[in-house]
Amino acid sequence: MKGTLFEGGIRVPFLMQWPGGGFPAGRSVTVPVSSLDILPTALAAAGLSPKGGPTFDGVNLLPYLRGETNQPPHDFLCWRYGRQLAVRQGNWKLVRAEESDPNIPGSDPEKEPTPALGLYDLAQDPGETRNLAETRKEKVETLQSIWNRWNRNNRPAAWHYNSPTN
Repeated sequence: MKGTLFEGGIRVPFLMQWPGGGFPAGRSVTVPVSSLDILPTALAAAGLSPKGGPTFDGVNLLPYLRGETNQPPHDFLCWRYGRQLAVRQGNWKLVRAEESDPNIPGSDPEKEPTPALGLYDLAQDPGETRNLAETRKEKVETLQSIWNRWNRNNRPAAWHYNSPTN
């Protein structure tokens, strides 16, 4: 469902059209991309490159859209939303949420926060129904390490999810 970092909350269709821009008609890219890829792609399409300043988490998708490469644009994708986190590498996805997170519909805000951890093989289980965290602990550690490394470069959130004014 929306408002979570499970597939129902973050997997959405993404379409692009650029008549005369060099995309083969009807091309589909089925590997995960991010909305953070839009800015670097638009800059590249305009023939511009960033000069100094912050780096982008996103990548230029033009080589993928033009069929110039078959390599996935991202080695991994990471998210954080409230007290939720997620990381995807290939078909593996780790999701950590709290059962009492007010951003997760149906959660109980009166409960003491309890971390809920899920590891899913999205190739075999795109609905995230079979949690493999207990049987694939090494994969949990690997994905958590990737997320921790990514998150070290992020600023703390400038808002509080438990605030009644949000």
